Amino acid sequence: MSSPFSVNSIAIANLRNRRKQYRLLITGIVLAIYFVATTFLFAATMFSSLKEQHYRFVGKQDAIIFNCQDAPLEELLEKGVFSEYGTAEIVGYILPDGQDIDSGFSIAKFDESAIKLAGKEAVEGRLPNKTGEIALERSALAQLRSGAEVGDTITLTLLIPDGTDFLASPVQKTFTLVGILSDKLAYLDQYGFRVPAYHDYPAAVLSADEPIAPGGKEIVNCYGYFAGSTTTSYEQLKSFCEKNGIINDYGWVNAEITRFLFFDSSNIENDNIMFTSVFFMIIALILMCAACLGIVNSFTASLESRKRQIGLLRAVGATKKQIGQIFGRETLLLAVFSIPLGLLLACLTVWAITRILGPDYVFHLNPLIIVGVAVAGVLCVMLAASIPLRKAAKIPPMQAIRDVDLSRRMKKSTVKSERDFKVSRHIAHRNLTLYKNKQLVFTAMLAASIMLLSLLVFAATPLLKEA
Repeated sequence: MSSPFSVNSIAIANLRNRRKQYRLLITGIVLAIYFVATTFLFAATMFSSLKEQHYRFVGKQDAIIFNCQDAPLEELLEKGVFSEYGTAEIVGYILPDGQDIDSGFSIAKFDESAIKLAGKEAVEGRLPNKTGEIALERSALAQLRSGAEVGDTITLTLLIPDGTDFLASPVQKTFTLVGILSDKLAYLDQYGFRVPAYHDYPAAVLSADEPIAPGGKEIVNCYGYFAGSTTTSYEQLKSFCEKNGIINDYGWVNAEITRFLFFDSSNIENDNIMFTSVFFMIIALILMCAACLGIVNSFTASLESRKRQIGLLRAVGATKKQIGQIFGRETLLLAVFSIPLGLLLACLTVWAITRILGPDYVFHLNPLIIVGVAVAGVLCVMLAASIPLRKAAKIPPMQAIRDVDLSRRMKKSTVKSERDFKVSRHIAHRNLTLYKNKQLVFTAMLAASIMLLSLLVFAATPLLKEA
């Protein structure tokens, strides 16, 4: 028994019978999905690049609480302020020249959570794992002016905290340099003024077993990751600090918010990433519009050649809505089948460009973004196809069968038969004369492509050279 006719069965049959005719339309659909995906992937790459750069410069923590050794930090988890936190115990304050306290920095013992949140990874060597070992940030090591390298022994002049100030006399202590850390102190300093030891970002890591000098008392910094929004979590954190007396010398809460903010333009690297990403996004968007114009043009040409089929369907009772559904379903099926190729090309393009631009640009594939890109691509294609679809659905049956529009254009045209002519030139002249309006779309698409290619060559070249 034969299956009944349906919108899907007619659409699939049309696709099977007109495979060759749909090549141009398929190309336009793949390009549209490709450029839509490229735009969204560049946006996602910009966001992830800025976020990774923030983590590299500042750390993954959202807030740092200073001088909080007497506070019940577990309440921060219980009350939902932090979803995770770690602590760093400051055991000394280094005087690089042995005297100037303003150019110094603190050294601390970090627990595992604080190591992860603060981003204290070794870019050279390793982290300390026993007493007498130290890992320093590169800029902090440069301040010492010792020329020490990983494996060397260094002697440091330390001020020892006692809970309210420093012990009267500095002490000298010898460490083995086992690692060099990425710089964070210089970037963290922009968040507030430092008061040595009690409002400080440690620039050196010691072993968890490292003892403090006799008579000293560790100063604790807490690194936390917010459980909720920045505003809500900060208000809760502020209440916690005020309740437990965590106030600095200026009467403010002794904590800093270091959470990643997308529109943070505090350093030039952020501006460079945003400018370059937006530049490529604009190019992809304009090319997407050009591809959509191509879809409109090729789909219009396809429907033009199928006016008789449309007229026959209308003559046997098909409604305007059903006509739109049949040909819209064809476009939808083509779009769905074109998604894998378009996404693959977009991913490869964005990945290649980020590799060329350098390590500041981070490309991550997120399943949610891929799904969103696929949906956006299909919607873009369907919107482009809806323009000729609405026009085709309004054609009366007899007008479609007789092709009245073409007959009228032929009467008004100046195309004359000639005894001797070149076939290609004659056909081109005939099409330009009979289908003037439809050529405008193709001309606009071609002009946009040429302009964008020129823009890409002249504007992208210095960007890539700089990268």
